[in-house]
Amino acid sequence: MEVRRPHERNGAGLAHRGWLGSALAVAGAVLLFLGWFGVSGRPNLAEQMPYLASGTIPGAALVVAAAVMLAGESTQRSTDRTHAMMSELHSLLVENAPIDEPTVAHSPADTASAALVALPNGDHFHRADCALVQRKAGVEIVDADAIRDRQLTPCPACEPPS
Repeated sequence: MEVRRPHERNGAGLAHRGWLGSALAVAGAVLLFLGWFGVSGRPNLAEQMPYLASGTIPGAALVVAAAVMLAGESTQRSTDRTHAMMSELHSLLVENAPIDEPTVAHSPADTASAALVALPNGDHFHRADCALVQRKAGVEIVDADAIRDRQLTPCPACEPPS
């Protein structure tokens, strides 16, 4: 069952907003044209005022309203897509994946005593169960001498004991 947030809209609602915004833009453009057409033939300012008041100003208001509505639709689509991507990322991060033991180049006798591992060319040492070294080839067990000689630093993700 999918839980929808109150601010999420369905696709049909966004489509209606798009059509309404487009209709407002067309109506505004028509009023702007009619206002301009009426004003263009009148040399006297007093004769131009009715066209400005009844055509041009409302036309400009409708065009602005259409722009706001269409921008809101675009923003809502972007927000919905972001929420969907975040939900998918969250589900991937919290899913229970099987944890494999690291592929370690060592003898089976060393397994019980080994707690720290590193990659051959890595700069960090990790716990054996660290996700950053899981399923990677060439993981090797390191001891305090190897850590000191290779100047390895603790992994910031698994925070192994120094």
